[in-house]
Amino acid sequence: MAKQSTEFWSSPIGGNWAYWGKMAKSISEFIRANKLAPVVIAPIGAGRNRSAKIIDLGIRGGMRVAHLHFDDKIYLLDAKQWATFSGGIIANSKAKLANIKEVSFEQAVVLGSAVQTLG
Repeated sequence: MAKQSTEFWSSPIGGNWAYWGKMAKSISEFIRANKLAPVVIAPIGAGRNRSAKIIDLGIRGGMRVAHLHFDDKIYLLDAKQWATFSGGIIANSKAKLANIKEVSFEQAVVLGSAVQTLG
C-alpha cells in the first residue's frame, strides 16, 4: 500500500491546508500579478481601519465567496480571477496525479470524494 503523507496540515476550524501551505509562493505571485488589495471582513459599524475596504457579507460560518488568505490578510476574487486561480489548482493536481500509482485508504477517501463533486 502507498505510504500515507505525513504532511497533513489541519486547520483549527477544519479542513486540510496542505495545498495552501505548499503553494504560498504561487498564491503570493497571483495576488501581486492581479494587483489584489486586502479587505477587512467585519460587520458594518465595527472598528475600522479607514484605509481598508470593509465588507459585511452578512453571513455566519465562513465566507462563501472566492477568496484567498495570505499573510494574515483576505483577498476577494471576482469570477474571472477565480477561474484563472482554480485553473492553476487543476493543473497542479493533474501534474501530481500523473506520477501517482497508488494512494493510501485515507487519501483515496479524500481524493475520491473531492472528485465526485466535480462536473
